[in-house]
Amino acid sequence: MNYTGQYLRSVQIVKQKNRTYVGIPTNLKKTRKGDRTSKRTLNQVAIMLEYGSRGGNLPPRPLWAPAFEQVGGKKVLKETIVRELRKEIRKYRR
Repeated sequence: MNYTGQYLRSVQIVKQKNRTYVGIPTNLKKTRKGDRTSKRTLNQVAIMLEYGSRGGNLPPRPLWAPAFEQVGGKKVLKETIVRELRKEIRKYRR
């Protein structure tokens, strides 16, 4: 995935329906050498890299889970959400 840099350039804040997340848009096709497109989306490739393949011929190469844990995991995420919600509520209480 480092060969073309497409994976790195594709990570963004994505808003879909009632969800907002950081990741790769689900409909983005993976390009291959020579600008040919793959049958798989870039999101599918990222999932295979994170968890490995079903057949076991591709071992997991986690990127997102270790990064999430390194910045504090669920505990820090919860604290950040609560803090930011409180800030927003205070704006409207005045």
